[in-house]
Amino acid sequence: MSPDKVGRYKIKSELGRGGMATVYRALDPSSNREVAIKVLPREMMHNLLTRSRFKRELKLIATLEHPAIVPVYDVGEDDNQPYFVMRYMSGGSLTEMIKKEKFSLQDAALIIERLAAALDHAHARKIIHRDIKPDNVLFDGSHNPYLSDFGVAKLTESAISATGEEVIGTPAYISPEQAEMSGPDIDTRADIYSLGVLLYELLVGDTPSQAQ
Repeated sequence: MSPDKVGRYKIKSELGRGGMATVYRALDPSSNREVAIKVLPREMMHNLLTRSRFKRELKLIATLEHPAIVPVYDVGEDDNQPYFVMRYMSGGSLTEMIKKEKFSLQDAALIIERLAAALDHAHARKIIHRDIKPDNVLFDGSHNPYLSDFGVAKLTESAISATGEEVIGTPAYISPEQAEMSGPDIDTRADIYSLGVLLYELLVGDTPSQAQ
């Protein structure tokens, strides 16, 4: 069951749920605006390393200010349960759009250009996303795309390598060096690779791995 409140925010509905986080649509009574709240699940609250990384990453993400990055409004805890508050994106995700329509070369280029500018802004501040995928591209009511889940993606999305070690990212979109724990340290090129996969999917309808 969804909570009635998280901090001062009044919960209206659940937007999404995964193994590492739940996202709610909520109302901020102090500003009377709708927001999205991402909450760290209670089952992870006792993992001190996860809590520490969650808080550290959020403080870092909150410093990002770019027209194509979903802004973080607030960070807090409710009954020792960490959460952060973002702008509510009423236009849905790129995943939903890909299911509904095919993109022209011009439309795809406009989306990628905007996302690339957002990544450039983050990379200049030494922040690597590491989980570029359609679920993390959200749209506002005017159909403008925004990149979401900077840094937090390092905590909330993961796969397991053949060696049993944790690999950050989503398998269909990650670069080869992300897929191999024995590879070089991950840098900004990993995000650029994933953005290329995203462009391929916009034009073809499948990721390169699915199209094989």
